[in-house]
Amino acid sequence: MSSNNLTIEEQLASINSKLDVVNSELEMQKRNRLMLQDLKSELTLVGKEAYIKTAHELDSVSEQIDMEKIAYLMKTLARNSDNFIMMVENMEKFSDLMQEATPIMHSVFRDSVDTLEDITQKGYFDLLITIREISDKTMASFTKEELEQLRDNSDQLAKVLKGLANPKLHTMMGTTLETYQSFDSTPPQSVSFWGLLKMMTSQNVRRFIHLSISFLNQCLTKSDQGREQLEQ
Repeated sequence: MSSNNLTIEEQLASINSKLDVVNSELEMQKRNRLMLQDLKSELTLVGKEAYIKTAHELDSVSEQIDMEKIAYLMKTLARNSDNFIMMVENMEKFSDLMQEATPIMHSVFRDSVDTLEDITQKGYFDLLITIREISDKTMASFTKEELEQLRDNSDQLAKVLKGLANPKLHTMMGTTLETYQSFDSTPPQSVSFWGLLKMMTSQNVRRFIHLSISFLNQCLTKSDQGREQLEQ
């Protein structure tokens, strides 16, 4: 008998627990329904206010609205729907491209900044400024007539510049500069005539005199030929 009573009590407890669950579900549905009703009421109020405001705004510009133009605009949009879709797709592609290219652009920008900083530290910009100042001073020292003469003699200047590229000239200039830097330019207190004659007996001195005379002779010959060509 007690076993049967216990079974009934367990069944009643199970039923009560299920009823509690049902009641909680019903309560939740009731709350959701109330929330939906409140939301509906608020949206209805907002919609009414938006409708009234829209109607007021449209009424204020009703005289300026041309229904034919609006219809033409709608037709144009309908006809060009494919073009608008293509434009949007291209914008999406461009956006994807920019997202992929942005890191590369940032890297290039950082490298450019580092390169400019390195160039600045090495003094290249200062060198360019100095070269510009020298150029300005050089150009200011020429008159208009002198510049025209430089233009007329550009062929001769080109030959001179080509001559500066001669390796022999570089060697001679380097040797001359090195000798000048190590040369003692302080004249002796006294120089005797016999001392000069003794120096003339040196093979190097005689070679120098010979080269100097030959060089001057060739210079005079070239100068005479150039003068004759100008006169002709």
